Amino acid sequence: MRLARAVAATALITALGVTAAVSPAVAAGQPESPYGDSGWFPTPSEPAEIPGGALCAFPIRIEEPIDGVRGRVIATEPELQEEYLGPLTVKVTNLDTGASATVNASGHGHVVTYHADGSQTWDWSGPVAMGFRPDRANNHAAGLYLLTGRYVAELAPAGRTLSYAKGTEKDICAMIA
Repeated sequence: MRLARAVAATALITALGVTAAVSPAVAAGQPESPYGDSGWFPTPSEPAEIPGGALCAFPIRIEEPIDGVRGRVIATEPELQEEYLGPLTVKVTNLDTGASATVNASGHGHVVTYHADGSQTWDWSGPVAMGFRPDRANNHAAGLYLLTGRYVAELAPAGRTLSYAKGTEKDICAMIA
C-alpha cells in the first residue's frame, strides 16, 4: 500500500511538472541543512578581550585574522554532534605590553558532542587554541595553550578535562609575557 501511494504521488508530481530536489544527505537519512546540500555552515568568531588572571596573568585580546572554519551536523540522535574544520589563525595580544603572537589553530574537530546537561565533548586533531581558567576544576594548568596532536576534552561549566591527550602544547601566555 505504501509503495502504491509513493508511486501515485510521484506520478502526480511528475504530471503537474513539479520537481522536488532532495539533497544526497537527506536521501541518505542525514539531517537536512539550511546551508544547502553540503550541510557546511560558517562559524565566525568575534574578537574578545579577556581580563588579567582569567587565562594569562595580564589582560589579552584574542582575534582571528583568518577564520575560514565551518561546521556541519553529523548526527542529531541521541545527541547533537557536529564536525568543524577549516583555516584558522589566532592572534593573541598582551594588552599591557603590546606583544603579540599569531598561531595556526586550524585543527579538525572530528566530533563535537553537545550533551543534554549543557556539557560538551570535543574530539579533535591538529592545532587548537584552548584556555583553562584558574577558577575552574581542570586537569590542566591554567592558561591559554596551543594543543597540537590528538585530544579529547570534556567541557562543562565547572571546568575542562582532557580525557585523552597525545601531542604537544605551547603556552601562548608565555609567548607574549
